Amino acid sequence: MLRFNPSNQTEVLPLEGVPTTTDRAAYEISNRLLKESFSRCWHSGRDALITDEGSLTAVLYSRELGELLISISRKSTVVYNFSDGKKLYEAGAR
Repeated sequence: MLRFNPSNQTEVLPLEGVPTTTDRAAYEISNRLLKESFSRCWHSGRDALITDEGSLTAVLYSRELGELLISISRKSTVVYNFSDGKKLYEAGAR
């Protein structure tokens, strides 16, 4: 799962010219991952929080490390392991 500020959408994920498709399997997998990842962070109740402009956050799944959150902004970088419940890395001002 990838999170970014809507103003950075064309830089991060250019969609212009991409053909529209319907892939039911991709939809179901994405929906399940969204529910899992969204419940962990990036929300206030049922409302999504908007990340700072220029920030990029990703939730990744690794066989070796489990579920990871990697967040990079102009102010800081954080890597958090949800599977182990601990921060693996942090740099920058807080």
